[in-house]
Amino acid sequence: EKCEDCPDDPPPPPVEDTSGDTISSTSPYDSHPSPNVQISYCTGCRWLLRAAWMAQELLTTFDTELNSITLCPSHPPTAPGGTFTIQLDYDGKDVVLWDRKEMGRFPEMKQIKQMIRDKIAPEHDLGHSGKNEDSKKDPSAPEEAFVELEEMSDDEAEEMRIFFGVM
Repeated sequence: EKCEDCPDDPPPPPVEDTSGDTISSTSPYDSHPSPNVQISYCTGCRWLLRAAWMAQELLTTFDTELNSITLCPSHPPTAPGGTFTIQLDYDGKDVVLWDRKEMGRFPEMKQIKQMIRDKIAPEHDLGHSGKNEDSKKDPSAPEEAFVELEEMSDDEAEEMRIFFGVM
């Protein structure tokens, strides 16, 4: 059964490589090149599921804007451990969107979606993920003061757990 949303162009015929195995030459969508994302993750840290989930989220959100997402395992000790980077290749530029070691944490999915949207499809509506918290603020309102938080001692933490009934 034909999908009404898919292009009418049939995929190119498979070609044979020198080993005699049949391989596909190109995607039917290659005539419309679009950006590519690469997610590199540490296999020693077992971050495949996180990388795969992020890839699935990006493919679902940018189903027509992205050409591919590649998962690249990093195998310690032959490669650096703790690797988790997200790169975007678009318009001939290769941009690192996120490096866990540099940023000190994993990205929020919302952040990555906004970064990719801003680079490749500014008109793309991300729904609730695309809402910028700053756009909700009254521009005439004064800037909120930065509040520095203090470390809590173990005794204070225990007191708070008792107070809130968390044991």
